[in-house]
Amino acid sequence: MASLESSILVGGVSVAVVGGGIGGLLSSIEIAKLGFNVIVYEEHGTVGLPKHCTGLISETTLSEIIRSSGINHKNIVKAKFNEYAVMLLTPNKLSMAFNIKFDEYVYLIDRVMIEQLIAQRAEDLGVNIKLKTIVSDVLVNRSGMYLIKYIVSRNVKSKMFTHVIIAEGAKRTLSSRLKLCRSIRNCYGIQALIKFSNQHYFSTPLIIVGSLSKHYFGWMVPVNDDELLVGIMDSNSPIKIYRSLTMFIKKYLREFVNSKDLEVGEYFGGLIPCDMKCILGVRNLCSVGDASSLIKPFTGGGIYVITRQVKALTEALRKYQDDVATMYGIKLIPLIKMLKRDLIVKKLIDAIGGYSIIVRFLSNFIDTLKVKNYDDMLSSLLRGFSIST
Repeated sequence: MASLESSILVGGVSVAVVGGGIGGLLSSIEIAKLGFNVIVYEEHGTVGLPKHCTGLISETTLSEIIRSSGINHKNIVKAKFNEYAVMLLTPNKLSMAFNIKFDEYVYLIDRVMIEQLIAQRAEDLGVNIKLKTIVSDVLVNRSGMYLIKYIVSRNVKSKMFTHVIIAEGAKRTLSSRLKLCRSIRNCYGIQALIKFSNQHYFSTPLIIVGSLSKHYFGWMVPVNDDELLVGIMDSNSPIKIYRSLTMFIKKYLREFVNSKDLEVGEYFGGLIPCDMKCILGVRNLCSVGDASSLIKPFTGGGIYVITRQVKALTEALRKYQDDVATMYGIKLIPLIKMLKRDLIVKKLIDAIGGYSIIVRFLSNFIDTLKVKNYDDMLSSLLRGFSIST
């Protein structure tokens, strides 16, 4: 039988955050700053693990994370870039198409370290992070209070809260059960850490389109002088993506880097939402990050979106504690319009054959694309950013 923990003090605000990833942790920090009691429920035994994300974010997004959490950027930044090289993969070779140059730096962050440092900061603010704890259900009573049911050490327990933030992963099990998501469609991102005995010569990330991935792309990101992250995102099954990645490493990477002396250190990855069929919440139950299915449709990136969501959620909770979800949604209207626009364009790109068609076309006319906003590339295109030839 479930045991019921003591409920909140009369007149107080108590918030349950389901999920201890970057979205849940940043939310817990901002909510704790408001003076509210916060408990984070995380199913894994260690914050930041298992590894699943490359960790490329804009300077703007990094600044927002630092502003919110107060952590030192020197502890989390592995590399920075202001240019990408777009490569076209054919059955016979990997060839240069054009460069993308950004007005601001793009940073490669240590995703495991950043989440652990944010968790430490959250605990310093009084947030209670419960590890190895699975939230099985959320029920609402007649007075609008939320009963969280969770499992820890095989024991079922319950606790009452005034507000709930769903910040689970892309699987969206709880979001679906609570009918926040009408349907679930995920892609997969799988990557490998490649280690070299000697120094490699890559100084910028490579975006690879073509036969490697039908609907998305692959990438190679220099981590340091002797390590590369090589990955693929696609809508195929994880097994097919893994096989494609392994084939690419064996058939193309060794030849492309002109080195047979490389070692695959580890494989890692995870689910990425490929739809926008979830709602942001109802009354005082809201979702953040993958749980809300909000990601950048062109790339699958979610951290930029999360920082915008956390800011909107904090403002809504500060002023509208009786119906947070409504104000939360209103504040996110500009972001959601942008993401829906991008999703429409992404579907059109898929319909005509994927990114490789666009890359082949552009490579006939340009050498470099100059992009003003890394987080909103389409707007940069629509505003007529300069193209150097």
